[in-house]
Amino acid sequence: MKNLKLFLPVGLFFGLIVDFCLPSMVSADSMLQIPGGTYQQTCKNVRVDGYQLRASCKRLHKGWQSTSVDLRGCQGEIENWDGKLACTGNDAQGQRLSEVPKGSYRKSCTSIIRSNGMLKAQCKTISGIWQGASVPLDRCKIFMNKNGSLECE
Repeated sequence: MKNLKLFLPVGLFFGLIVDFCLPSMVSADSMLQIPGGTYQQTCKNVRVDGYQLRASCKRLHKGWQSTSVDLRGCQGEIENWDGKLACTGNDAQGQRLSEVPKGSYRKSCTSIIRSNGMLKAQCKTISGIWQGASVPLDRCKIFMNKNGSLECE
């Protein structure tokens, strides 16, 4: 019984040390701040979990969607693209979005790339299905997503 009485105060003491000292021993690099961006106007429950920014973001027509984006390598603004967090500095392949043509398609298409004179992406249809789409880059300067197909705006 004596050992138990000694264990409780010692355990409580070490518990307090962990509670008060451990947060100060965590490196600043591992504690990422919530980044700014226009997504904050249409997303809620925003938090950083490791290198992932997580939130519940408003969709254009169907309520809210849980989403996340990897913050590593994200150099630009973070936006809500129809319920999906997106880093507008780089696309999924690491290409700067400033290197792809302008247009409203960027709000409803992902995996946007330029390849062999073509603009290629995964674009959402009106029914919510994602499909591959492509269009020659020399066709126009500004593009749009028309029911899952890339067209001139």
